[in-house]
Amino acid sequence: MNSLLRPRRHSGCLLVILVSALTLSLPAIEEATTPVTPETDLTVFPNRPIRIIVYTGPGGQIDFTARKFAEIARKYAPEHPFVVINKPGAGGIVAFEEVIQAPADGYNILAVTRSNVTKLVSSGREDLLDQVNWFAYLTDNPHVAITNVNSGLSNWEKVTIDSRARDGRQIWLGVDIGGVKHISGIRLWEQSNLSARWIPYNSGGQAVAALLGEIGQVYFGNPSDAAGNPSLTIVGSCSPHRMKDFPEVPTFAELGVPDLEDELIWRGLAFRKGMPKPILDWYDDLVQKVNADPDWREQWSGEGINATYKGSEEFEAIVAQDRVLFRQILEPLGLLKSKKNGQWLGFLDPETAVRFANGILLLIFIIGSIRLAKSASLQAFGEIFVAAAALLAATSLLIMSSLLPRPNAIDTVGSAGVPLLWAVALLLLAALQIVISLRRCSGKSNATASLLKRLRKDHLLPAFFLGIFIYLALISTVGYHLSTIIFIPAAFWLLGFRRPLPTAVITVLWISFAYFVFQQALYVDLPAGWLTGAFTD
Repeated sequence: MNSLLRPRRHSGCLLVILVSALTLSLPAIEEATTPVTPETDLTVFPNRPIRIIVYTGPGGQIDFTARKFAEIARKYAPEHPFVVINKPGAGGIVAFEEVIQAPADGYNILAVTRSNVTKLVSSGREDLLDQVNWFAYLTDNPHVAITNVNSGLSNWEKVTIDSRARDGRQIWLGVDIGGVKHISGIRLWEQSNLSARWIPYNSGGQAVAALLGEIGQVYFGNPSDAAGNPSLTIVGSCSPHRMKDFPEVPTFAELGVPDLEDELIWRGLAFRKGMPKPILDWYDDLVQKVNADPDWREQWSGEGINATYKGSEEFEAIVAQDRVLFRQILEPLGLLKSKKNGQWLGFLDPETAVRFANGILLLIFIIGSIRLAKSASLQAFGEIFVAAAALLAATSLLIMSSLLPRPNAIDTVGSAGVPLLWAVALLLLAALQIVISLRRCSGKSNATASLLKRLRKDHLLPAFFLGIFIYLALISTVGYHLSTIIFIPAAFWLLGFRRPLPTAVITVLWISFAYFVFQQALYVDLPAGWLTGAFTD
């Protein structure tokens, strides 16, 4: 009987293996050959809305470019809607993966900028650059140096004099450490023999606001950032010739700073590789019609933006050249993340791994607290609980810091410095609590017994854990400042401290401390949250 069953068991295993192998091979088969279906037949294509995926939130220049393209494209494909979808996150990785994982059927367009190349190179995700067809280069504009007219730095000569007088302490405001504008700024400093410090903000709008507030001396960004604002002046442009919309602005070549003519930001469209040629031809015809449209060209006048169409072959060459250039500049600065660190355990991306690790830590802490609360004395429970909570928070911050840029030659603190500083403070708190616990065990003190008794009596531990979870979620959603303004009063109310004025004073003092220590003294932004995050190019 057993001998009769054994072959069937092996046959079943073999069948499972064959089915699994076939299933796993389907994506590769799909990518290698995209069959001609009714959806790829131009007699019916397109027959549903075409999605333009933008890697920032609404309001940025690339978002506006995508929406303008959709508006003009409807003139030439009036029966087929173009829908702009915002997929912010991870500097463009979320948007790239959204398009790459969709079928190569022409219904998903990726709105791209030069910033995507720098971000994917620096983060070790160049593999994503190879999985798209860089189809159409649409617009570009040179990077420019902008000053506040009230600062007295009304021209480039005064900027250079101020930089030397400050002896390396001149502050330049911009977006992203290691981003495309930062790289152009570094090249400008090298060519002009300047020494300065780059302070990154979440968006160009925030950096301009900081310049108007005289936090820094120079903002390095787009010409449109200064358009229509009498408080701002452009003191130099990286363009090869004077901009038509800003003829009074000298080029850096005119100012004696050569070889910066290619320091610009471009914007364009890309598709997942493998799209059928008839659909590519359809899009090529559409893009050229949009590029020639008077409304499209009129849109960019007055902003220093050039409507400069380039086809797929030329666009691919530009991206390849940028990849080499960015690697050459970022590697000596320590801003390149090795590809082997792109995944943990071979299948988890770093962000998922951090959430997983923090979830495991929190679960262990909750289970341990419940068991301890049942078996230990009230005093012992309280002592261990406080120390363990501090150790949990410190460990969580240390894990989260692994995702953030480390200190480097440009940023001596690094974004990772924020959670690391908090982690050190919490470790000191845990050590202090352990010392206090040892003293209390010797009978010298029992100051927290009443509070801990109330915590157990009113069953507030679940509310405490829920509050911490909500606070961390709010930080990643609406940012550190707003979430802290919500969390501190809520925590005080939960603990029975319900005096509005002292609560407000403590909250304001805490927010002020974080702002002045991190953002003003250390020049490191606290988390802005994805809802209030960057709207960059």
